[in-house]
Amino acid sequence: MSSTEYHVNRKELQFVVMEVLEAGKLCGFEDFSEFDEDLFSMTINEACTFAEQVLDPINQSGDREGCQVENGSVKTPQGFPEAWRKMGEGGWLAMNMPPDFGGMGLPELVTVAAKEVQLAANQSLCIGNTLTTGAANLIVNFGSDEQKEEYCENMFNGTWSGTMCLTEPHAGSAVGDIITTAVLQPEGHYLIKGTKQFITTGDHDDRVVPSHSYKFAASLQRAQSGAAPTLIRVATNTGHGAGTAVAKRIDEIVDLYSFTLSNMGIDRLETRHAE
Repeated sequence: MSSTEYHVNRKELQFVVMEVLEAGKLCGFEDFSEFDEDLFSMTINEACTFAEQVLDPINQSGDREGCQVENGSVKTPQGFPEAWRKMGEGGWLAMNMPPDFGGMGLPELVTVAAKEVQLAANQSLCIGNTLTTGAANLIVNFGSDEQKEEYCENMFNGTWSGTMCLTEPHAGSAVGDIITTAVLQPEGHYLIKGTKQFITTGDHDDRVVPSHSYKFAASLQRAQSGAAPTLIRVATNTGHGAGTAVAKRIDEIVDLYSFTLSNMGIDRLETRHAE
């Protein structure tokens, strides 16, 4: 094993989760009654194997190659598309998600342990996992039945991904200063226009994932001024929207060059639902 190869201390991780935190006691709750300690242990072990054999081998090469903007879309490093597909196929995006939509329904404790080793192996790729599951979880808890049916399973299996568009070039943490606008249309949807910066996993090429579910912070354009920013969900490339979300450049983070962080121009991007 080379000095740069990632290797999980499985014995220690299993000890913390199973002995110190006593994950097995969670099986006493109705939501987790169909699980047992052996399944929890196996899930963590398989997560370690995936991290070591799939994610770690493309970590350094991904940083050396980096991301590129081509024709308004972000091209990710070699090996990233295949790893993302394996992530979805293996259920690693759906561990703690509800089984009704293809999730595993595992406890958060086991999920966090599995995600931890995967993030350690390749943060550039796996940080997109948290945004995808976060956006999906928002839909699970607050979306309509129609939205849950359409989006959740596609996001749980990696067919679609999620990201979040808040920061703008002139407004970092001051979200109240954003100038991206969302104009309500007579049909009930919004047209969004503006520029977003530091957009993690923003507008990947189709080699990784063909569609995205964006969470946009935009000021609703109303008759009165000073409208508070509103979070609006936007889907792209699903056959429902119009307009464009174009990646203009890669905003690099030192020592994390395969991390997709893009500056995006939004021109009349259409939401499907008034949300």
